[in-house]
Formats: sequence, structure tokens, C-alpha cells
Amino acid sequence: MRIAVISTDYPSDDNVNRYVFVHQRVKEYAKYVDVRVFRSGKKDYFFEGINVVSGNIFKIRKEIEKFEPDVIVDHQANPRFSSLLYPFLKAPLITWIHGFEVMKSKYYEENPLETTIKIQMNKFAFKFPKKFVAVSKWMKDEAVKNCKIPEEKVAIIPNFIDDIFTYTERAYEKHKFISLRNFKLKYGLTIGIPACLNLPLDYQIVGTGSDYEYERLLKLIDGAKNISIGNEPVPHEKVPDLYQYYNCFFAPSLEEAQGVAMCEAMASGMPVIATNVGGIPEFVRDKIDGLLSRPTTEDLREIIKEFLGLDENEKKEMGKCASDDIKKICNKKTIIEKEINLLKEVSE
Repeated sequence: MRIAVISTDYPSDDNVNRYVFVHQRVKEYAKYVDVRVFRSGKKDYFFEGINVVSGNIFKIRKEIEKFEPDVIVDHQANPRFSSLLYPFLKAPLITWIHGFEVMKSKYYEENPLETTIKIQMNKFAFKFPKKFVAVSKWMKDEAVKNCKIPEEKVAIIPNFIDDIFTYTERAYEKHKFISLRNFKLKYGLTIGIPACLNLPLDYQIVGTGSDYEYERLLKLIDGAKNISIGNEPVPHEKVPDLYQYYNCFFAPSLEEAQGVAMCEAMASGMPVIATNVGGIPEFVRDKIDGLLSRPTTEDLREIIKEFLGLDENEKKEMGKCASDDIKKICNKKTIIEKEINLLKEVSE
């Protein structure tokens, strides 16, 4: 079977962090089928054994036709691109829903006209895929509601957690929180930072964002000694080592479909303090894998204080439950089998 994967971007030797979640599954597909990636860009290349074809929409369409795939997988989440490409694709199509392309959300900081155009373009483009994949029930429900996708056409398959994330029991002589996330508004650092100010914990933020987004967060930190922030990417293979220094993952999201970095932290043995928004409650059991809060600074601060007051053994038990639970939900072997089976089903 031949699979063509369309993606907005893809990792390269120059930027190993671009669309890692796509590359992870493509590497797994390549163990079973012939797979090729098609992305917007100027230069064709190979990355970790994967053939990546780059070009504009016309070249991509032509190269996909030459490849003659049995099924096409789209991860590019660009309504304009989709509406121009989908009508001309000959092979069956599966579209992964990422969030932005189907959401009417103030957290994307786009004007209402942009949102309307985006949704209308997708209502047209989404007539063409045979199937859709959402990573959570919440994401599926949003796509069905906003883009009028038939519910039966949407499968729920979460992103898998790589086997490099293994359980380690944490110690709690000192509380060391970490957030690994983009600086965009929807990821909630603007409510998370004030919630942690001057509490008896060390809070490290690791992520990337624009200069404006970074400066916005620095103003909120305002020199607080217990909060640090770094504006640079961490290669995915180095994240497990990074996580070993911390004992609680903090996910103060305003909107989140799954939270892959959060799930990876859970697999590593960290309990989670997170907001009960989007798909997060589908992956974090409140008071078992961690603590869930309403998405406000005040509520988060109270939940953090509750966590700090727990017995050390309770925190360790949460970390163990988090690891066990997320490995059942996001097991790599199980998830890849589901995706491959769906691809075969659609190609028949």
C-alpha cells in the first residue's frame, strides 16, 4: 500500500522540531507501507529515511499523481490550501483535524472575518474526504458542530506517546513544575504564570513563540524569582531527559484538544495540574492522575496550593496512575494499528 502524507511543514536537519507529531507517525507507517511526504516549501530532501517532496500546490498535486497512492492523509490544516487541492485528488482522502481549522475561538487572536472565511472554506473542502480523524471526543464534537461534518465520518484516535517516555518515580523535597508549550494565548500561560507567582515552587516554562508573545509573558513574570522561561525549542528526543528534573507538569490551557507534551509527562511519571477544558479531561482523571481546575488564575492558584499540601506518597501515587493510564490510552502500538487499519479501510 502507498500512502501520501500532506503536511504544512516537516522536520529537516535545519529544524528538527517542525511538525514532529506528523514525522513520528510517518516513521511508524514506513515500517509497514510505502509512504511519502508532501509539504509546502522549496527543496526536496530526505529526513531520517523519509522522502519529503516540497513545492507549491501545483507541484504537490502533480507529484502526488505521479506517486499513485492508495490513500492520502492530510495534516496541513490550511483551509485555503485544502479547498484548492482536495477537488483534484484522485485517491481516497483522510483528513486529520488539528483544531485551528475548525474552531471559532477568541484564543486564536484572529478577526471575525478571518474566522468566517476559514470555516466556510472548510465546509466546502470537507465534502471530499472519506474519513476524518480527531484526537479527542471534544475535538470531534467541535468539528461536527462548526463545519457540519457527518458525525459517522469522524474517528477518534489520539496522538500516541513514544516509547522513549518511561516511568520514573518522583521525589518531592522541592516542588519543580514544568510547562512545555507554545506561547500562544490558547495554551494559557497568561493565567498560569500569575497562579504560580511567589508560591513555594520552582516553575520552568520551556517553549517557543514570537517576540511579542515572549515579551507578554516576561511582563507577567515581572522578575519573580520562582519562575523561569526559555524561548527556544527542545529536540523531541531530549524531552525525556528534560522531564527527569521536574515532578509536576503544569498545563493551564484555555483550549486544548489533547496536550501531547502533557501526556508525555504523564508517561514519565509526573502528576498533572491542568485546566478542565477541551479534551484534557479525556486524558487526565481528576484527583487520580493529577488535579483539574477551572481555567482562571484564581482557581489554578487554589488547586496548586491543594497539590502542594498533599502527602508525598499521594503525589507519587498520582504520578504512577498518570503513567499507567496514559500508556493504556496512547499506547504507540495500539494507535498505529488503528491508523493503519483505518487507512486500509479507506483505500479499499
